[in-house]
Amino acid sequence: MNLTKEYLKLKFKEYNQIYFEGKLRMCNFSIYKTSTELGRFTYGYSNNRYRIWIAQNPLNIDLKEWTEELLKQTLVHEMIHYYGYLMNEDIHGLHEKFFKKWARKINKDGYHITAFYEED
Repeated sequence: MNLTKEYLKLKFKEYNQIYFEGKLRMCNFSIYKTSTELGRFTYGYSNNRYRIWIAQNPLNIDLKEWTEELLKQTLVHEMIHYYGYLMNEDIHGLHEKFFKKWARKINKDGYHITAFYEED
């Protein structure tokens, strides 16, 4: 898969409809180099600019490119943070109550997301 901002926007639209009832506005995307994470969600307090960052080479995993499954898990993970921020429930980006609730909801809809949270 050729990881581009355009592709991330396409997948964002798809997952937004499936998991968030289309409630998320399109955000900005960045592809960045890191060896410590798969992605992250950030926001600007003064300008309401929301951004999802996706690692160019995820955790230095020996991948020539992202797999569809790993990208979906990562992108939806960051979208839960985005949704939590908009709902004033996850303003610090923690994997706590709101985040776990949404990860479980998505899993109940038939998609088994394993990279989201540790079971309680």
